[in-house]
Amino acid sequence: MSHEEITAAVSRYNEILKQAKEEVENENYSAALDMVNRAESAINKYASKSEIGNIAYQKGKILTKMGRYKKAEDFLKTALSISKETKGAIDDSRITFSFGDLYYFQSDMEMALKYYLEALSIINEEFERIAYTRSHMTDQIIREQIKQHLRLSEVYYEQDNLDKSLKHGRIAIELGEKIQDEITTLNIQHKLAKIEIKLGKNKKAFNRLIDIKEQILNERGLKTKLLKIDIYYSLAELCIKLGEPDDAKEYIRKIYPLVKDSESKLINYYYNLGKIYIETGGYKYAINNFNKAIELSESSRSPLLSKILFEIGNIYY
Repeated sequence: MSHEEITAAVSRYNEILKQAKEEVENENYSAALDMVNRAESAINKYASKSEIGNIAYQKGKILTKMGRYKKAEDFLKTALSISKETKGAIDDSRITFSFGDLYYFQSDMEMALKYYLEALSIINEEFERIAYTRSHMTDQIIREQIKQHLRLSEVYYEQDNLDKSLKHGRIAIELGEKIQDEITTLNIQHKLAKIEIKLGKNKKAFNRLIDIKEQILNERGLKTKLLKIDIYYSLAELCIKLGEPDDAKEYIRKIYPLVKDSESKLINYYYNLGKIYIETGGYKYAINNFNKAIELSESSRSPLLSKILFEIGNIYY
């Protein structure tokens, strides 16, 4: 094999993985998995252990999103085994975090928390180790720390452990300020608003959400779009709590243009709109929206399907 052949294969491999990442960001998971398989074929003859491990890691993450948990676990185990051989602490942390996701998406919060805390411990130790020797990697590690603190904030939030949720949210804010990433900071502010809603600090939460909305209203880009969706959902939830169902519906409807091209996001949209109609006694409209969500869920194996059926069951029984 010539140097030129290897260089061309690696270049092709990286390009296909970049396309796979874009498909994941757009929640086209089947297409993303196909891309990763193509990347594997492109590098197959020349793959190092690191690249083999990365392929397994990418497959594990995507299969988790697709709800194919057993297969995902197998790939993540392979990835972690290779990472430990190649002594990549950042990779160890990322893969361990993905094991947390594996359980998080199956609603096993106890196991998810175990892996998330382990992942955070690994990345924190690595930060201490390289802080003065490889400072060029600092931003990369801080971004990983932010992601992990945010997820821990979410897990503790779902467990109603709001003190710990706030703690990790605030740490994420401090880290976000270090790398001066505005969208990351606004995402963290959104998490804090959700905690404030749960604490009953509705006015404070509302003002925070409106402030975030105003800052990103005319911005473009995928990350901004995703944040807009989340903000509108949170505003709708808050309006329901404040006894303003019509405002809640308006916020939900603002989401449709942002999600109409994504099947998984449309499922979530119809599900949430259905829940709002339940809150306002519009059961017929709720069922109509749930049925739209079900039609989409059946083809995509959405993890929301069981929740949708549960909501319909509550209406009838």
